[in-house]
Amino acid sequence: SVLNRIVTLARRPVFGVADGSQPLYAYNFGAGNYPRVIATLKHALVLAAGLSGAAWALLLFLPRLFLSMFSSDPTMISEGTIALRIMVVVIPLLALQPIVGSFYQAMGRAGRAFGLSLLRDIVLVIPAVLVLSAHFSTKGIWIAFPVADFVSALIVTPMLFLEVRKLRRMTAASAPSGD
Repeated sequence: SVLNRIVTLARRPVFGVADGSQPLYAYNFGAGNYPRVIATLKHALVLAAGLSGAAWALLLFLPRLFLSMFSSDPTMISEGTIALRIMVVVIPLLALQPIVGSFYQAMGRAGRAFGLSLLRDIVLVIPAVLVLSAHFSTKGIWIAFPVADFVSALIVTPMLFLEVRKLRRMTAASAPSGD
């Protein structure tokens, strides 16, 4: 529970970037300003990746500090340090899913946005916890989170590239011809 709360706190700034960029995507898409949509998407990804990277560094190198905010039990802090380091090993990849999900929502693709919102926490984490804990006991539970994050990034990245390619084609199609 403590580890989940710490990781959730680390993810919150990324969700803030995703939510904050959503109206910019929607407005510029509606205005036909596709280059600005792409630029906003790039800025949101860079900012979210930077925030995730900072959280990753803090949680990887200072796990005891964060765990001690919740408990002074030396056993919990010792075991929690190992578990937290495992859980956050690929946390910078967490930037992709919320950013792409908010992008889809802004573009009016509610089904894809909803699917992405369920992808990591429901579709990937639950089966990973069940399978990995059966093979690796408690450590399998901690391993399930970075596995789910990595698989989520593998799924979301091609989706992102396809959408950017579509936006570039739309930009080219809407450009005035030089006749």
